[in-house]
Amino acid sequence: MIRKKLLFVGAGLSALCLGGAGFCLSHLSSPVSVSAGSSKRYALSSNSVVDGHINAGDLRVSGDVEGKGSSLVFGQGKAIAKMRINNYKNAGIERLYQADFALDFQSMEEGGVFRICSGLSGLSSTYQDKGSLSFSVQKQYGVLFLSVEESYGDGMKTTLFAKKEVTSLKEGQKVSFSIEVLTKGELSLSIGSSSLLKGAKLLESGAGYFGFFSEGNNNVILSGANVYGYTYNAPENVPSYLETFDQQPGAYNANYFYSEGSSSPVNPSYLSVEKDVGALHFCNVSSSHLTTRYMYSNFEVEFNIPQMRKEAVFDETGALLSPITTGFGIAWGVEDPMTSAGQTWTNSTWLHFENIAIDQSVDHTKANPTPMVKLYSSRNCLKYGILKRNFFSPSETRVPTIKLSLVNGDLNAYLRYEGEESYGDPIFSYDLGETAEGYLRIMTLGDSALAPRGLAYTSVSNFSIDDLRIENLDSPNYRQETEVDFRPNGMSDAEDFNYTTKTDDGDLIGNRLSGKKDAGNNAFAGGIFSLIGSILLGGAFFALAFAKRS
Repeated sequence: MIRKKLLFVGAGLSALCLGGAGFCLSHLSSPVSVSAGSSKRYALSSNSVVDGHINAGDLRVSGDVEGKGSSLVFGQGKAIAKMRINNYKNAGIERLYQADFALDFQSMEEGGVFRICSGLSGLSSTYQDKGSLSFSVQKQYGVLFLSVEESYGDGMKTTLFAKKEVTSLKEGQKVSFSIEVLTKGELSLSIGSSSLLKGAKLLESGAGYFGFFSEGNNNVILSGANVYGYTYNAPENVPSYLETFDQQPGAYNANYFYSEGSSSPVNPSYLSVEKDVGALHFCNVSSSHLTTRYMYSNFEVEFNIPQMRKEAVFDETGALLSPITTGFGIAWGVEDPMTSAGQTWTNSTWLHFENIAIDQSVDHTKANPTPMVKLYSSRNCLKYGILKRNFFSPSETRVPTIKLSLVNGDLNAYLRYEGEESYGDPIFSYDLGETAEGYLRIMTLGDSALAPRGLAYTSVSNFSIDDLRIENLDSPNYRQETEVDFRPNGMSDAEDFNYTTKTDDGDLIGNRLSGKKDAGNNAFAGGIFSLIGSILLGGAFFALAFAKRS
């Protein structure tokens, strides 16, 4: 995956929107995550100089250069960003780097030069390095002139912009610079409102370090520096995989998936593959998940939902048996398949398809006309909106298929119904800037104990998924795929596990049932009645009719 590299880092969103558009929690700190695929990474940013302090992790400074506020003040000296900018053209990355900043030429010595350079070979480099690109502002005859040159070969240079006076370059005047270099070897330069170069051809790859050089008794102030490039990482041996849940009745591939679940107050409560249907049933679960055993960076996940509890169920006396399905989420960047569902929204990034808010003040027996889609990252709600195509609606009887893709930080979610040939426009999009490398997960959150106001205010989910397809979308030049053998997780007979029982790795759903003593999270207090294959259902239970799609 490709990561953008930034020298300048902006502030993140600070609201958590869990349980309704108007319900927000304050910002909590984010854990460190590993990025994969294509990711933006900043070489210079607002964190590079803070309150006059130069961040030694970002910059190597020598000579007469000092920090002032959030700016750098140059006499005669240099400052080079410590992050190397690499060329990932063969990974499909179009931009090598983007640099935006402002320069205030308060005074320049006659004959003095201020240079902006990229493609430097090291932190001790000069602007004459082979492969370097130099933007030079020089004072001659009291006037500031601009020239742009590229060094190549053995001491050779090519002129991209011949030395000339530029109207917006004035001594004692602050002006903005914008530089873009593409991985295919094209340069664009704007100063102030003037576009001076557009698609100028370069001879070298442009990879290297970015820096500033001041030669002479000058006084130049650099501010607002925002320079980024990219990184690309891809996990090894990542398969593309299709799980139809019917390769062996009542089982999924335990070599590829791990699962864990917690019960709800509704009986029965289980997470299993329905033997007669060939679909994975999240039956009256509170918090549960199905997680890959392989890590992904860029990916696409797709599955259909052949069954869902869209209306509350009552018995003949009017007593509530089961509330409406709360919803589900798709997560990525999960650190460990064995982490609980509750830890997902704490440590990972995930998209929540929220039918009814996980809120014990909300009546879960009444259909919500405006379900939400919410994007979370480490407890923070990055974006939310109304679900554009309401597959939760009781009047919608068609089977929906969900597709979510994440490529180099660009997230898109799609929905289509059976009979529709294509997805059309995304129902949700967001540019994350980078992809967190980790495991993929389909999950639910909910209440393992009865809400104080009763079952009607308790969050429970009941739905099935089928034809689960996961595709590795890393660049072909970085992709390493492997084959996954089938190992069934199912058991011939169902068991009713108590609160503290944990299954062996080869048992049941993969693997683990959490309870009051071992859940490690308040959201998972309670056991799960877990079944594989044919199930003899006792107590107040309702029939769920659904058919496997061909």
